[in-house]
Amino acid sequence: MSRFRTYHVLLALLAVASYLSGEIGAVHVLLGYALGAVLLFRVAWAASGNRSVGLARFYPQFKGLELGNARSHPAIGRTLMLAIAIALLGVTATGIAIDRGQTLGVAAAATVPSAYADDDDRRERAWSARSGERRGDDEREDMWTELHEALAEILPLLIVLHAGYLLAFKRPLARFMLFADGAGPRRTGRDRAGGAPPTSGGTQPAARSTSSPPM
Repeated sequence: MSRFRTYHVLLALLAVASYLSGEIGAVHVLLGYALGAVLLFRVAWAASGNRSVGLARFYPQFKGLELGNARSHPAIGRTLMLAIAIALLGVTATGIAIDRGQTLGVAAAATVPSAYADDDDRRERAWSARSGERRGDDEREDMWTELHEALAEILPLLIVLHAGYLLAFKRPLARFMLFADGAGPRRTGRDRAGGAPPTSGGTQPAARSTSSPPM
């Protein structure tokens, strides 16, 4: 779980830094690539077979959701997690589509085919064709840019809702994920087996929350 919390903090820091560096050119783009690498690691980690970090935990389960337990039902937290995951993937993918590896120096250089090198007419037509391709590329880039900026505006709102929900209704979990309360609550062998021992008064303690850690 310590590795998961470290991943969570790293993801949050990169997301915040990427947002705040939006006007700082190459820094913003490099942070975006770093964020993409962390997201790829998360997907690979989920595919490793460890159920506790699997992608299924992002799917909201609305069974048992009622008005009386809506604030603490796991479906609320999972819905916010899923929305954040989609927004993060979208904003990262569109950012990479806009940059196309240029900041990393892997973008293909534009060249004129050698077959046209000694033919002015053909060379002119080749450049005209390439100009048309560039116009098409510009239109696609404008589309990616608009989508990227829209997702970048939505993402902070989702993060604030996610953090606010945890602090308001799942504060022990929020403190645990932020390393604010050590290793978190400990469970006994009987707890892990699914049955908690009775209290001194003979009554059972309150059931543990079924919500899962964020992202």
